[in-house]
Amino acid sequence: MLLQRTNQLIPNELITASAFANVFKADAVQFKIYKLPLVDNKCLNLNHLSDGESDQISRIKDRSYRSLRYLQLLFRRYLLSEWLAIDPKDLLISYTEFRKPTVQDVFKNKFFSISHSGRYWAIAFSDFFPIGLDIERHDRVFSDLDSLIYRFFHPQEIQFIESIQNSDSKSAQFLNIWTQKEAISKSFGKGIQSSFKTLNTFDYQVSTGRLAPLLWSFFIDNK
Repeated sequence: MLLQRTNQLIPNELITASAFANVFKADAVQFKIYKLPLVDNKCLNLNHLSDGESDQISRIKDRSYRSLRYLQLLFRRYLLSEWLAIDPKDLLISYTEFRKPTVQDVFKNKFFSISHSGRYWAIAFSDFFPIGLDIERHDRVFSDLDSLIYRFFHPQEIQFIESIQNSDSKSAQFLNIWTQKEAISKSFGKGIQSSFKTLNTFDYQVSTGRLAPLLWSFFIDNK
């Protein structure tokens, strides 16, 4: 699988990301990641969004989150429209049972996945197969890491995490597994609650004969 990454508007920071598709042959996956700028609420133009998206923004009380969510929806609409070669106003987004956005109602062989972590926002496109994507900032603070591990991780994953003594290494491996679980779950169109505990990322390693998630950690710069 060919992964193409485009970095825009992002300073030097460490990000962990995973992308997954349950196929062995694929021509390309396009991946773009952005750090969304801070925008004054007075600059929000809801005419660029659909009626449903505008209503969603209007209901948000927190001003900071309102501007962030506006940009997330705006980027989604314009990047998807560019990829599909249609006018942004004509883009129709529907949702699956697990609230995964899709354009499958109109474009049967077009798949995408979106992830965000704070002001970071990323999207992956595929013209051939369902795809899942997840990103996480390395500076993300988890108040109770052990609780998350026991709540969402498979027993084999828990055993692996517990074998790590260094706390920084433990946090890094937690993010690696978490992003892989998110990406795999998203590719199947399922939510966290429905599959995380039973989903074992060790079943998706090259050694098992199944396609492994693309997993990478990288410093992003403006070059």
